[in-house]
Amino acid sequence: WQRSTRVPLLIAGPGINRGRCETPVELLDIFPTLIDVCQLPARSELEGQSLLPQLRDSLAPRSAPAVCSHGPGNHLVRRNSWSYIRYADGAEELYDLAQDPHEWTNLAHLAEHAGVKA
Repeated sequence: WQRSTRVPLLIAGPGINRGRCETPVELLDIFPTLIDVCQLPARSELEGQSLLPQLRDSLAPRSAPAVCSHGPGNHLVRRNSWSYIRYADGAEELYDLAQDPHEWTNLAHLAEHAGVKA
């Protein structure tokens, strides 16, 4: 999941700071971002969220995690350094990418990480 969901996203323009943002985002965020940058009326039916806060400050927090789906019932949720995967059959994977960037140690079964999963 980690290798296949990483897509370079470069945005430049007036009011956008130079720098690199490490916060996981979704491609669904591009259209809401363009609407925000162009100061057009917001559209409530869009699933993504504007990246303008991160474009102004690469350390700005994101209000929602990034989600990626592959087929029915298989979902990845990324927030900061955590990666959580839930499969259609109920299997789970949880990785602390700051400590385990290669996703070798599945932490999903450990009670101490129930809050992260939730």
